[in-house]
Amino acid sequence: MFRPETDWLARWAHYTPSRLVLRDHGRGVEWTYRDAQLRASELAHFLRSEHGIRRGDRIATISRNRSELFFLFFACIKLGAVLV
Repeated sequence: MFRPETDWLARWAHYTPSRLVLRDHGRGVEWTYRDAQLRASELAHFLRSEHGIRRGDRIATISRNRSELFFLFFACIKLGAVLV
């Protein structure tokens, strides 16, 4: 599932796994590239196995600006889906 030409999260998780990529000040949580890559991959697997999401599908979301959107964005990239 590592597509370096489009999935920069996977690329940086490979090269700098322990570097900080995301911080949620409101909840006091931080994620490294490794953590974020794992979470996005798990979400991609869930979307594929439980909801049948595949390349070309569109996923609509209504949400506030939250860290979960970051993971959903990269899960969509891994699947070839589009977040709208």
